Amino acid sequence: PRLTTRLAGFPLLPIQKDGSYFPMLFFGVDGKHQHGPDSVSLFNQSEAQEVLNLVAQICRFQYPSSNSQAEGIEGSSGVVMETIKPDEIGVICAFRQQVLAVRRLLRSAGFSGASVGAVEDFQGQEKRVIIISTVQSHPLALSKKGRLGLVGNRAKEVNVALTRGAELTVVCGHAPFLYTADPLWSELIEYCDAHDAYLGMGCPQLRRIQAAAGEEAELLDDVFRSALDV
Repeated sequence: PRLTTRLAGFPLLPIQKDGSYFPMLFFGVDGKHQHGPDSVSLFNQSEAQEVLNLVAQICRFQYPSSNSQAEGIEGSSGVVMETIKPDEIGVICAFRQQVLAVRRLLRSAGFSGASVGAVEDFQGQEKRVIIISTVQSHPLALSKKGRLGLVGNRAKEVNVALTRGAELTVVCGHAPFLYTADPLWSELIEYCDAHDAYLGMGCPQLRRIQAAAGEEAELLDDVFRSALDV
């Protein structure tokens, strides 16, 4: 994504050391995937709810209009403020059952204009904002793996999903599972964390957490050695 000044003030986006904003977020969601009725497809209600929360936050965000003729809300300084419309948001789900679950939630909350689909539905498309729901929270049985989801030898599909957002991409997923299940996802999670763009549930595999744990262990070791010397 290429961050524009329109989204630069979005409160969830981290400010980098050079003052710029990072146009990507990884939202760790502690949810469990479930199988749809009579289907190998999966859905994850916790992720669907997080998608709804994010869409609501994004649509509430106001930014100064660069078009003097634009219709919008006049701010306290007299500047016309615009918002991101639901039809400027796309939600990519790793499984069809999640597509249905997210659509239901968004429609019930008045965000039916947002596009919700699987990766192939967004091939060749671009939206200002893309939210990706990875759905899977633990390994699948070998008989149910096939070519489903966005985990394991799915680099092409992941690349398509990550490149559909023109200004912002947000990934929702079970970070600890994704980190251990697929090196592509572990690198992306580390990349976001390095830019202060990792939010949500804890992910103990992150290198900075491992490093901090190592430093704490060394400190405790020094304390115990000192105590024994006494």
